[in-house]
Amino acid sequence: LGISPLNRIPGCFVGDVSPDSPAAKAKILPGDVVVRFDDKPVADFDELVLLIQDKQPGDKIKVEFLRGEEEDILFWQRLQTVKEPAAKAQLEKLHKRLAMEVELTLAEWGAK
Repeated sequence: LGISPLNRIPGCFVGDVSPDSPAAKAKILPGDVVVRFDDKPVADFDELVLLIQDKQPGDKIKVEFLRGEEEDILFWQRLQTVKEPAAKAQLEKLHKRLAMEVELTLAEWGAK
């Protein structure tokens, strides 16, 4: 995919995007948080790697990620752990504002 994690928080927090990678071509940026890959939830970087391993170079994949201020992303992550209806409504509003979806084509491992 062409990204590496910055730290271990829910979702895959993008710390770096390799130039000319599928992620760069899809305009994924450092600071984005990948939350879905090929319609499957992503809990962390390791899970994203496992999901990618099942794919082949040239496969077209939908990737959902969040982009926003760091405070918004952290608030979104905290809201995921709250089970109250008011928190769920707030989470949905925040998700609509921060979520983006792109389609990208996977490259060979290690390829630009």
